[in-house]
Amino acid sequence: MLAYHYSRGEDEDKAEDYLIKASEEALKSSASSEALYYYKKAMEVYIRKHGDAVIRIKVAELEANIGFAFYNRGQYQDAITLF
Repeated sequence: MLAYHYSRGEDEDKAEDYLIKASEEALKSSASSEALYYYKKAMEVYIRKHGDAVIRIKVAELEANIGFAFYNRGQYQDAITLF
């Protein structure tokens, strides 16, 4: 719920944090579709927030987590691309 509200507001720092937390909780409960959605949104917020100054390791971590969500959904080719 907090991820949704902060995403709709203008607090991108909290939106990013809560989107990642929502993603992690979704993965823990095997809700891969929700995890995929939240990780993609977190990536969008992060890139929009930092532009050309993104930290590559942070992007790589988000991509790996998106890959895990794809893997859990059985979308192995998409997962391999991100790994």
